[in-house]
Amino acid sequence: MSIQPRPALLALSIAAASLAGCAKDTGEYPSLERRPIERAGAIGAPTPPPPPAPLSPELPARLDALAAQARAAHARFVDQLPAARRRIREGSRAPIGSDAWGDAQVALASLESARSQTMLPLADLDLLLTERAAQELARDVMRIVATRDMVASLVAEEDAALDALGPPRA
Repeated sequence: MSIQPRPALLALSIAAASLAGCAKDTGEYPSLERRPIERAGAIGAPTPPPPPAPLSPELPARLDALAAQARAAHARFVDQLPAARRRIREGSRAPIGSDAWGDAQVALASLESARSQTMLPLADLDLLLTERAAQELARDVMRIVATRDMVASLVAEEDAALDALGPPRA
């Protein structure tokens, strides 16, 4: 009867022999004592951050122009709103395809067009905000955000007015 070595036992023996070479003690381990730099503590007071960059010279004029553009578009929207409400109310009672219904659809489209004119400066402000944030110009970003918030509130007011008119009929 011959004894056959088992494959698992053979593999385990080879692995143990190869790992024994990794456990060789050379006595060259790093010391766990504190190094001089660790004993010294803080080298000095932290340097303060640099002062924020000055506001870009062209930015205030550009923001004023975008705000004025948004206010003008919003004023046109507000001016159109009473007549549009009346035409839409009359058209909602009229049969689809009638002149009153068509007038209501035109009035609604005109209001939505006026709203889109208010959205244009908002899109420009978003682009400007992205550019200045990428350049890490904090003062510019704060100014842009303030103007953007004002224009966004105008758009929200217009959205609320359009929502109050009710869903459009096809």
